Amino acid sequence: MKRNTLKNPSLSKMRLGLYGGSFDPIHNGHLRFAALSAHFFSLTRVVFVPDALSPHIYKTISLPYPHRVKMVEKAVEGIPLFGLHRYPDSSAPSYTKDLLEEYRRAIPEASLFFLLGSDAFLKILTWREGMELPRRVRFLVALRPGGREDLLRTFVEERVRLPLFTVESLEGAKALEESSEGVILFRHPSMVRLSSSRIREMAQTRTPLHGLVPDGVRKYIEEKRLYTSEVES
Repeated sequence: MKRNTLKNPSLSKMRLGLYGGSFDPIHNGHLRFAALSAHFFSLTRVVFVPDALSPHIYKTISLPYPHRVKMVEKAVEGIPLFGLHRYPDSSAPSYTKDLLEEYRRAIPEASLFFLLGSDAFLKILTWREGMELPRRVRFLVALRPGGREDLLRTFVEERVRLPLFTVESLEGAKALEESSEGVILFRHPSMVRLSSSRIREMAQTRTPLHGLVPDGVRKYIEEKRLYTSEVES
């Protein structure tokens, strides 16, 4: 999604998903989570939001912003359901609070959902106004490979002080329409359990990435020799 499309009147009634993450790199697990979330929660569009300069000291990003944005661009190309948010100044810290406020101002009637992995959500209390963000928009959380639902539930209920709803079916998603607050752990048997760290390790050793990332992303990684000592700028 280009920034100048935010004022389009046709977007005013949409259910918009904003998918935050480093996408270092984006892979098929990210795309599957986004597509399933759109189907189950009737999202009009899912906009991928690669972190620019992360303000969080716990978050290590391997590649510069332009490479990660380019990979997301190639991943969503030709898929009308998906869009891409580009930060105008990638040298400045990117805060989820500011992102949500920007979209709220641009399309105030839209229902906003924020998609992310469980590892990121477990750090939300370190975010700017992190305690309040899940009370302003619906958070859809995907359990990362190796993640524990019991730890996530304890964190949400005892630290964030909100209910955690586990959704595994369309009926479960529809039942939450009447619930005003709460974090959603979204699970589905067809989700692809991949991690970006594993993709980086494979790329570093030149292991083929067929079937793990979109073809455009795979070719870009190979052409630029990303995640190797010979990476092109």
